[in-house]
Amino acid sequence: MKRILGVGDLFAVGYGDLGSSIYYALGITTLFALGAAPISLGLAGLVFACTALSYAELSSMLKNDSGGSATFARHAFNDLLSFIAGWGLLLDFIVTIAISAYSIGPYLSFFFGALREPQNKIILTTILIAVL
Repeated sequence: MKRILGVGDLFAVGYGDLGSSIYYALGITTLFALGAAPISLGLAGLVFACTALSYAELSSMLKNDSGGSATFARHAFNDLLSFIAGWGLLLDFIVTIAISAYSIGPYLSFFFGALREPQNKIILTTILIAVL
């Protein structure tokens, strides 16, 4: 199968998944982990690195197949787990968009006072989800 994603495409996918989450995850992590926040962020970075290396290794092993997590699960286990992995990843993307859209309100409320009202945050979140 011909590979059609370039370096820019892969950067966009990685930044879209990780780049947006750093804005809300950092605040939540420091709120609950307190002084252990650097340790927890380091462990999360280690998990992300292991995941990236696993994807790279599996992608190089299965050069003729495409599909990411669903394909990896199908080769390792069975079609049912492949189905669950694929839909789980799709759900992850949907939840990431929703959380990212919801977390923009508190950041923008620093600049726009009207966003301090809860109903305005909900309206902004709804608009962002519809646009994204």
